[in-house]
Amino acid sequence: MARKITIPKDPSPGKNYFLLDANVLVYVGLPRRLQKVNLPAKERARAARCTAWLEAVKRQCKQGRARVYIPDVVIAEAFKVLAKWYYRDGWFGRNAVAYNQAKNRLRGYVAQTHREMAKMDRQVMVHDEPVNRDVIIGVDRFLEPMFKAKLNVQIVDLLLLSIAKYLTDFYDISKDRLYILTCDKHLVKLTRLLRDVPTAIDPTDERYDPSSTFV
Repeated sequence: MARKITIPKDPSPGKNYFLLDANVLVYVGLPRRLQKVNLPAKERARAARCTAWLEAVKRQCKQGRARVYIPDVVIAEAFKVLAKWYYRDGWFGRNAVAYNQAKNRLRGYVAQTHREMAKMDRQVMVHDEPVNRDVIIGVDRFLEPMFKAKLNVQIVDLLLLSIAKYLTDFYDISKDRLYILTCDKHLVKLTRLLRDVPTAIDPTDERYDPSSTFV
């Protein structure tokens, strides 16, 4: 069994850093009252747990104790998932207004207006992280352990993992203060095989409820 991961509520003098996967980020688009969306029962529980994590991270950011990084490809993937929920799954009830509101919520989370960015006391809580050459080449180092362990990790998730390594190497972020939030169980297993990347946290895992993980 994997060790229990804890996150300090007050990491000062430093910060906690969170790297979000698309399968967590997408829940930013859902309204707080999930009853407004036609989610299946299993998906409703998953959404509630991911939303609880997003709210916990948001509180940390507002307190100046955390910062969020999101790869640009992950942002694109999250918009794709919202589109799937609307066009294929019908979870927005074919309501174009509700779907557009979801996209606007997600857009507002990952981007700030020019007016906000121009303020002297601006507080940028979420940073998009580009997939550059170093990140792309860095994916290669994860392929051998992935295939040897017979894990199926998608390329976007491997890029997410490569960016985690990039943040520790080039941003000097401590591995022990960087947390990957993902619902991909294969990605979680892969991080547990690697010593130089942070272990991922699955928000849907009951052991990692934010009320007991932040200490």
